[in-house]
Amino acid sequence: MRIEKLDYKVIKSDDSDELSKVIVASKPIGVTSHDVVDYFRHELNTRKVGHAGTLDPFAEGELIIASGKYTKTLDSYLSLPKKYFFKGVAGIKTLSGDNQEEVRDIDPKYFISSLYSNKSKDTKDLDVRLKSTLDKFLVKYVQNVPVFSSVKVGGYKLRELARSYPNFKVINTSDLTSTELTYYSRSILTQEEDLINKSESRQIAIFEKISGELVVLIPERECKIFSYENIKTNIIETEEVLRYSSKSFCESLEKLLVNRKEGEEYTLVSIEGSVIVESGTYIRVLIEDLCKEALDTYGSLYYLKREYDLGSLK
Repeated sequence: MRIEKLDYKVIKSDDSDELSKVIVASKPIGVTSHDVVDYFRHELNTRKVGHAGTLDPFAEGELIIASGKYTKTLDSYLSLPKKYFFKGVAGIKTLSGDNQEEVRDIDPKYFISSLYSNKSKDTKDLDVRLKSTLDKFLVKYVQNVPVFSSVKVGGYKLRELARSYPNFKVINTSDLTSTELTYYSRSILTQEEDLINKSESRQIAIFEKISGELVVLIPERECKIFSYENIKTNIIETEEVLRYSSKSFCESLEKLLVNRKEGEEYTLVSIEGSVIVESGTYIRVLIEDLCKEALDTYGSLYYLKREYDLGSLK
């Protein structure tokens, strides 16, 4: 997508080399990180431009751009702590953990507004549960890598597998029988990690084709959440989520709600706030984990904005 105008600030430059700069650009919703790189290639009149830390098209916020000789320093920005402002929705399960892919399931209790007739009392209880869960995550938080990611397993990017196989499902090993566990352990894609064993609970992705299936043990890593602020729940209309969402999300959600009464409108429970996290933390997975642990339901991210902690630069 061609960008007409971007807001940005130059945080590093060289008077003797006008093509070499480090820039913090404000990426708007709807454009890719690569679109922003192309913008600065045109703006600075050089092909030597790169970025640190991809920001998804549906998200907005700060993207660090480097040009000229400073492209070699991009790795130094990857480890910067990041602050994310987010909005998630409870009761919706999607393929990707956000509002860009198909809705696979919904939790009816989060679509019936009558359950929240006393909104103040109900949301206050949810707020307490969310904060209690986040307090536990501050101590230790182990996150499964999302299937829609660039993480490689056995030489394949997970998102490429997700898009090339017509069907896939993610299953917790704790939900498998001993026979199933043995079968999937034997057929799993070769990885550097140990194979599944009965003493651990892990996630596996099963990618299915007519000709067969590919089984992947989902990588997991301990992520650091430094702090959180303004965590709260709100009762919102479905339109609030849909206006940020992809066509496939909207259409698949509509199909799941097809049995609603004529003129019936649903409200949803949104989860909002901000977190400061280390590099490599997926906020959409955090929303899924928060909803599962605190609210015993599904969760999906539908809005995201990023800021860098530039003050921590050495």
